[in-house]
Amino acid sequence: MRPELSDELLDEADALNRLRNQLAHNLDEKKYQERRAAFLAYTREKPDPVLLAEFSEVWIAIMSLHSRLTFAVEFDPATLRLPTLLTMEPASQLSASDKPNSNPSAT
Repeated sequence: MRPELSDELLDEADALNRLRNQLAHNLDEKKYQERRAAFLAYTREKPDPVLLAEFSEVWIAIMSLHSRLTFAVEFDPATLRLPTLLTMEPASQLSASDKPNSNPSAT
């Protein structure tokens, strides 16, 4: 069962889209800062200082949103290989029948 796209997650994506549109169509600094603040308002936790040393706060927020959207849209528990994940068995040790098909169109 896939997690659902929550209204809050969609609102956050909309806020990012508004920020992107502001940058793409009008480089007004005041409006950019307003849209940036509106997007960052969805951030629940302060980003880790280690990440902030390397990446901007907006980049971190975009990656967080991307991860949550990907999980909500593409997550499929049926594809999880729990025995492999739990034992941390290297893929090279899997038998041919256990390995995922790397070319789904070939089946």
